Order: sequence, then structure tokens, then C-alpha cells
Amino acid sequence: MTTLDYLDRRLLSALREDGRAPVAGLARKLGMARATVNSRLERLIATGPIVEFTVRVRDELDPAAINARQAPALASACLAAAPS
Repeated sequence: MTTLDYLDRRLLSALREDGRAPVAGLARKLGMARATVNSRLERLIATGPIVEFTVRVRDELDPAAINARQAPALASACLAAAPS
């Protein structure tokens, strides 16, 4: 596991606040270059502190409606991959 320095901890904190923040926005907020934020993100992902990115869905949404949006894309992918 990687040792986290002050900038890594600030970056992780900013991602906890807004996990969808663009790299440019994170760089601006942290006063770092985009390339620095990008390389730190890649390192944090590769070495383990960032395990996964996830999406939380509101409880009141119908799970079937969410799955229905994915079904056509999956069907298209399966048809495209099927042998002729």
C-alpha cells in the first residue's frame, strides 16, 4: 500500500466531496497542475488507496427502469458479437 502525503490526502478529500469532479476542477481547487492531479490519481488507483468508483442511486428510483436503459446496449453488443 502507498504512503499518502498531504497532497494525496487533499485529493482524496476533494473526491469524497465530489467524486464526479473533473481533473481540471480538482487541479484548480487544490492549486495543482492537471498533469499532477492526473498522475496522482493514476498512482492512487494502481497502488490501491482508490479501490473503485461507484454510483449511488436514489432509493425512490425504480430499479427496473435503470436496468431497462442498459438492456438495449447489451442486446446490441451481443448481436454484434454473435457469429453470422
